[in-house]
Amino acid sequence: MDSYLYLVLFVFLICSLSVFKENSIFTLVFVLILSLFAGLRYFSGADYEPYYELFKEIPDLSNFIFSDFYAYPYEPIFLIINSFFKLFISQPYFFLFIISVFSIFSKYIIAHKMTEYSALALLIYYSSFFFNSEFIQIRWALSLSFIYISLYLYLKNRFLYSTLFALIATLTHVTASIVLLVVVILNVFYLFSLEMKVRKLFFMVFISFLLSFTFNLVSFLLAFLEIITSNNYFIVKLFGYLSNAKEEISINVFLMWLLPCISLSFFYYFPQSKKYLIDDSVNKSILNLYCIFISICFICSDFYVFSQRLYLVPLFLYSILITRLIKSCFSNKSVIVINLFLVFIFSSFLLLSFFSSYNSGNIWSYTTWLNYWIYLI
Repeated sequence: MDSYLYLVLFVFLICSLSVFKENSIFTLVFVLILSLFAGLRYFSGADYEPYYELFKEIPDLSNFIFSDFYAYPYEPIFLIINSFFKLFISQPYFFLFIISVFSIFSKYIIAHKMTEYSALALLIYYSSFFFNSEFIQIRWALSLSFIYISLYLYLKNRFLYSTLFALIATLTHVTASIVLLVVVILNVFYLFSLEMKVRKLFFMVFISFLLSFTFNLVSFLLAFLEIITSNNYFIVKLFGYLSNAKEEISINVFLMWLLPCISLSFFYYFPQSKKYLIDDSVNKSILNLYCIFISICFICSDFYVFSQRLYLVPLFLYSILITRLIKSCFSNKSVIVINLFLVFIFSSFLLLSFFSSYNSGNIWSYTTWLNYWIYLI
């Protein structure tokens, strides 16, 4: 347990120092430590063993045949990635190390390009889900990296590449299919010069929040899928998720989803800050994306396994947007004070998320595969 506590303490100190100098060496150190901590773990999380065994069993790319896509219960891109790396490395833990480093550093690169306070943005993003996403949901963490690349390309008006990476994300984890749908629809909106009004988007979030108490998406989808008789991987996977969707969303999760919406509405309705949210085209586009994805989370809230995973997308967008708005709306001294306060708050959330994951048995005592190498030496 001490290793996790040291990590949280280190995160708090490094992020506090990074507040005084934007995108400094402290940010890079912060990301490097997170990557090494996640990548060097060895059977310290609930889903580590299945991915470990998959890499051991899957043939390398030179021996991979089409029927292998049906031999393993994973999406095709993830299988191809495993098979490709099997050409060069034989140890599963080293492959999982590469996946973890790519996952965390790719998110850092996107954050670094979008905000001057990328360390704080990543802390906000990881504060409640670092151990759950980077330690346990390895495939989803990788898919999220492709999703964020897709959304970044969308913000840069690279619509074809944006759609391509959303498709890659979907073929890495089926949950990303909703992101692919959103990206395609947004590209159509842009093609026909259709614009979404911010006020209408906030209203959409409010309506979706109300619908979350009355609309049962799981029952609706199950009834629809029972009509379809298909052995398609995605349909079978979705049916399996829906059939086991028994966990209900808690009130504290609802509050965690709702409070960022409230904070952004403050910037919108406060005259001095509204111009930074509306007149800045990047901020406005990020807000549009955030409102769309958080609305989907609310509507799908009874499908908890789906909505909990998808929530990481609006959370990433929020972490980028809120750090950009704070930088724009306040004086330098005020920015430092506000950011230090946020570092304290979200470091506390990171500590609480560790205790939650540890006590629920999702993560275990930290061990590293470096011990195995030291033993051999």
